[in-house]
Amino acid sequence: MCGIMKYTIEDFKTEIECIPDEDIRAWTLKAFENCPEDFYVVPASSSGKYHPADEKLEGGTAIHIKRAFKVMLVLCDSESDILTREEISILLSAILLHDICRGAGRTHPEAVRPYYAQKLGDAFVEQYPDIMDAIETHMGRWGRHRPDTLLQALVHYADNVASKLHQIYPEGNVEVMNEVMKSISNANVKDLSGKLQTGINYVNNK
Repeated sequence: MCGIMKYTIEDFKTEIECIPDEDIRAWTLKAFENCPEDFYVVPASSSGKYHPADEKLEGGTAIHIKRAFKVMLVLCDSESDILTREEISILLSAILLHDICRGAGRTHPEAVRPYYAQKLGDAFVEQYPDIMDAIETHMGRWGRHRPDTLLQALVHYADNVASKLHQIYPEGNVEVMNEVMKSISNANVKDLSGKLQTGINYVNNK
């Protein structure tokens, strides 16, 4: 099992920089700069029933988000012939922020909109309603609101796949599990982002 990682905002700047739209990138960075204080220590599973073992530990939500981001990059690359640059930016922002308000005393994921409205004002929240909607529907049939657009569905799929790595590669096989964790480490974010940028260039030049 992987050891406990101590994350900070600096550990997410590589992912944030992958967002192609400059305005959405800046908006996402501001959301991270003003996230709940416990975000970097909260486990990804409040019940202890779901997610890989290391995501159930302190810092597990941050680990999960980084993995879900890798899945989203692959999905965006797969659909880059139909997704616009703005839609890809919305997807990358939403997956980075989908669990940002997970934690004690907050209703997840509905807490994101009111949290940022109080912290940064209604104008901030209303700037990108598609991002907020995708966050609120990311739990699919396990949440209060189900996805009803392609963007919302893709955020749900990325989250769901990332949270079930332990089912695809059972925890009993420690060596296999460790190799999987290495394969979705920070090292390949830029490689995946480069492939995505090729797709974005294709879209913009059509």
